[in-house]
Amino acid sequence: DGVVDRAERKLLEDCARRWSVPWSNVQMAINTGPSLFTRLVQRGTPEAEVFLSTLVEMALVDGRIDRKERRMLEFAASHLGLQHKLAELLGGR
Repeated sequence: DGVVDRAERKLLEDCARRWSVPWSNVQMAINTGPSLFTRLVQRGTPEAEVFLSTLVEMALVDGRIDRKERRMLEFAASHLGLQHKLAELLGGR
């Protein structure tokens, strides 16, 4: 929605810390807004599928998907136009 509330910011901080993403990169993305995500990865493309698959792999690095990771993956899948692929990628997790 273009607005990052406190809960979303906390989730972003957790994900950035978990995946060693510099906070300055996250802030740049927040300040740029939703258009950055769309410019980087076009909806429904093979590149979008690879990107989502990589996000799932990163989330599964510890062998499980927690509630916060699932929300982030659902959000990414929605923006990538790949909601239908997420269940397949998660393999029933």
